[in-house]
Amino acid sequence: MFNRIFLLCLCLCLDVDGLPLGCRWLQHKFREHSVKSITLLETMANSTNTNTTQDADVPFPDELYPHPSEASVEDKLWFIVQLLDKVSELLSVDQSSDTIWPWQKSTVDDFLVVMHGQTRGLSPCVDSSKKKNKKLHHYFKKLTSHILEKMSYSAEAWELIRKELRIHLLRVELLALSSN
Repeated sequence: MFNRIFLLCLCLCLDVDGLPLGCRWLQHKFREHSVKSITLLETMANSTNTNTTQDADVPFPDELYPHPSEASVEDKLWFIVQLLDKVSELLSVDQSSDTIWPWQKSTVDDFLVVMHGQTRGLSPCVDSSKKKNKKLHHYFKKLTSHILEKMSYSAEAWELIRKELRIHLLRVELLALSSN
């Protein structure tokens, strides 16, 4: 009997702040990785002479972002994991073709390592068997078709993508902070 009470108390102590068990990475490492990813995006912008005032012609469906006061911590984290996966997928183009980024490959590779690190760090916090967000998938598909393909994977197209990703990563950081 004493052992059961002790285990219950231990579990309650480990599950502080409403975070799922095993999700301390969010509190200790997410912000560090988030700052690094945004810094790398800024480095990409500074490494090219491409500067566009044009905005992406693909509006993000804002209703997809979980409202911090209404969504559960796990729902917010699942959304973040999916978005980070889509960001990685978008930048993981075949570099043997004509779709080469206007940035240094090492910077993009570093960015992708940070994205994968965030996804790996948050993976224990979510139930990956949950249904994936189809609207999020369609949004990123539109970024590819309406911007990259339509603009022939030009430096200007990649700059529009970089600006969009920066906005999303800033929003994801705020969403993650609301989960702490």
